[in-house]
Amino acid sequence: MTFSLRAIKELEYRAKRLHNRFSFKTESTMKKPVNSRNALDFESDVEFMLPAANELNFITIKDNYTYAQNIFNTVQRLLIGGNKIVLSGGTNEEMNELVMKETQKILDLILMIKDNDRQFKNIIFDEKHRFGEQWFIEIAKHIQITNDVSVFVNELNGGDIALHIKKALLNPNDKDIKLYGVDRDIDCGADSRKKGIETARNGLAEVSSLWADISFCANHYINFGDERNYYIESEIYNFYRKKLTRQQGIFIFNYPFYRIDDVKNILRNNELIAAINTNDEIGNIVFVLRYGTSKEHSKKEIQKIEYQPHRLPSHMTDAINYYTKHIEEVKTFRGKYTDMHDIRAEFENQEDSAEFLFDYYQPRNKLQQLDNPLIEYKPDHVPAIATSEIINGRYVDEVLQKKTGKEFGFDHLFSTKIVKRETEEKEEKLDKDGNKVVEISEKKSNVIVSIALIAQTGEYVELFSNETEDDDNFN
Repeated sequence: MTFSLRAIKELEYRAKRLHNRFSFKTESTMKKPVNSRNALDFESDVEFMLPAANELNFITIKDNYTYAQNIFNTVQRLLIGGNKIVLSGGTNEEMNELVMKETQKILDLILMIKDNDRQFKNIIFDEKHRFGEQWFIEIAKHIQITNDVSVFVNELNGGDIALHIKKALLNPNDKDIKLYGVDRDIDCGADSRKKGIETARNGLAEVSSLWADISFCANHYINFGDERNYYIESEIYNFYRKKLTRQQGIFIFNYPFYRIDDVKNILRNNELIAAINTNDEIGNIVFVLRYGTSKEHSKKEIQKIEYQPHRLPSHMTDAINYYTKHIEEVKTFRGKYTDMHDIRAEFENQEDSAEFLFDYYQPRNKLQQLDNPLIEYKPDHVPAIATSEIINGRYVDEVLQKKTGKEFGFDHLFSTKIVKRETEEKEEKLDKDGNKVVEISEKKSNVIVSIALIAQTGEYVELFSNETEDDDNFN
């Protein structure tokens, strides 16, 4: 396990790269000044080594901790010494001497750490690390609202955490606080909705942008290995890409201090209001950001946090006043999937969902007839459309709303597919002796079928098929 740790892999890779870059073969090249390309690559490689050395320092114990500290100090010396050589117009020979000495020291120390493969904190073996959401409640106690607000929580777990946050917010004028969030479990989602919280299950598949006034996003996944792309599993990035937080909105999340380099673009594009050191086993810092351009003092503070987290307070003292002129309407808020329970709920006032669909669509000769189709498809268009699956998927069904006068929380499932058919054709013929014989031939064809899910039974209603009416082989 320890041999595939991300921090070790990064340090080894960068040290060997530097070693190869400044290993020159001719004396004439050694006497030349360090060119700008090599200088930039040197600085880039060493700057990548610093966070990795910082992380290794945090996750090691006993002798390995001492070795990791030596690695971190060596990387610092390498950066300072190399920059001095470059700025003074030093030669490749000077850079070669520095790089060979310091990178070899780093590689030797890494080998010693690998030999002590038990001298690591147990946290490196776990992918998910529970974050204490009580920190979010503590932050909420210092946020004062003066108008109606929307609050988003990325992991509701039945809604209690969101209710605690709502109660903790400073709300002297008793303004309306609308709660939204994500429940990855169906039963938890039902509990959240019973508590008055709008929940998207299993993620935010379709959601309108720039509406959340105050967002709380707990990050539970820290992968210390290098097998997978870290950004994919990061909950912070999955949330941040959705751009929920409105302009000047507040965004609160946790992240380990030694991994700040991974989220620098988030920190760079928002204003840092406060940062709290949780002192938990994973090294989490709670960041409070205001959505908007980062200011110079924020950038300087972030640089200090990465390598001096002990400077941060462990609690908030100052109040955060949040003001907005009006609440933004949340136009779309859905999860990634819809189950049969949700579809049945759409037809709860209908005696027979299948009859309801047939009544509206009125299929005649297996051809769907719509009064106001969005797009007119001609028969020769359908094969190309079906194979590309353009018209497959989930669609918001405004038909139901128009028909019943009721707004439904979930859409319907439609599918158009090609079904391969093999049929036998029988034909009576006369043989050479004049006797009647039955000749059987096999016929292959592609049948295009468009279907909709029947809510209560789980069966399908056929809306369109290009199969002939007299084909008895089709069910």
